[in-house]
Amino acid sequence: MKKLISHTEQKVMITCKRLTALVLTLLLFIMTIPSAIALGNESPILPDSDIPETLTRAQLEAHGAVARLRAEEPDEFTFVYLNEDGTRTSYSYGVAVKYEENGEYVDKDNTIKDFNNEYGNTASDVELRLSS
Repeated sequence: MKKLISHTEQKVMITCKRLTALVLTLLLFIMTIPSAIALGNESPILPDSDIPETLTRAQLEAHGAVARLRAEEPDEFTFVYLNEDGTRTSYSYGVAVKYEENGEYVDKDNTIKDFNNEYGNTASDVELRLSS
């Protein structure tokens, strides 16, 4: 049995459908803004602090990385990046590339640095020092 609806109810339904379509269109537009801004930016998008020792800027730019998503990195073996097309790229390693410091994961940096006539790694859970 088909229910009859009044002319007023029909107008309300049409208005709701149009409003829903408008809201969805606006949301889709807003979601594309970060990618559009990133594409128009000629300077490096990723700060050096978001590029770990195990990756290069060239590798990340080849995949279109525009931001590091630290909150989505589940452990000390993984890096996650947002790409300019809205996708995500995850880099996973068989060994820890981060260590825990004060309850947060920090990227390891085994770049050799001079510490007052001793040489050692810059940042890691294992400190290495060699005298000169």
